Amino acid sequence: GQRAWAMLSLGPLIAKLLVWPSQLNPHYGPSYVAGKSGPTLAAALTLVAILLAVVLAARRARGGDRRPIAALAWMLIAFFPASNLLTPTGQIFAERTLYGASVGVAMLVALVTQGALSRVSATTGARYWGGRALVGAAALVVIATLSAHTWIGVRAWRSHPALFHQMVAADSASYRGRWLLGLDARSRGDTTAALAWLGQAYALYPRDRQLVIDYSETLMQHGQPREAAAVARRLMDWPELRRTPEAVALYLNSVERGYGPDSAIAAGRWLRASLGEPVAQRTRLVP
Repeated sequence: GQRAWAMLSLGPLIAKLLVWPSQLNPHYGPSYVAGKSGPTLAAALTLVAILLAVVLAARRARGGDRRPIAALAWMLIAFFPASNLLTPTGQIFAERTLYGASVGVAMLVALVTQGALSRVSATTGARYWGGRALVGAAALVVIATLSAHTWIGVRAWRSHPALFHQMVAADSASYRGRWLLGLDARSRGDTTAALAWLGQAYALYPRDRQLVIDYSETLMQHGQPREAAAVARRLMDWPELRRTPEAVALYLNSVERGYGPDSAIAAGRWLRASLGEPVAQRTRLVP
């Protein structure tokens, strides 16, 4: 239920992307659904809009025009498998999941265009062709505008840093864009910049396990074991990671380097006790 409400709250965003995307985002992260695990105004508007569209399309179908309901069905069925409503898909949302649904939107645009043409056209041939010319000119303007917007938008894919900066520009709360910028800086040997980006990402979303690992490892590389221990300690909040040798070793190693062997031994005993294991086995965690 929480997942369904969260995804329904993205309805206005999805509609905007289908009709007139103003800014593309390579990654839609947790900030888009934060605090939306229950009924929201956006979710309610999404439900009302879908129900209203279905009712109107069904009425047109009863009148003999089944094109609107075919376009609407194309949109809903194409997006449903990636909507997270049926089951988690592994991603919150991605623009590429709208490719199939955009076909239905194109069908609706064609219907609206035809309706507009019928309204502005008269019964005479001259006025009919004049109306077609007017609608055609408007369509060309829209196509040219969107083509220019697309050309500008795809420039973000010219390099990894440009793509990561686009994530941050499209979503000021994007922790993943900052995380990837930090990893990119670390791969180039710029540990200072890496720590700055990773620190911002960690502050925005400290619940990503791999981010916690990358940030604590980078702190260790930069000679900040105490700060690394404080970050790596968060890994121990997940019971399953307390049994993962790599995660435990990262935490205890940072504690030992930052506070000394006695502190690492004490931390190892605490971990064993938190897992409910006998005291005799606790020393196995200590390097």
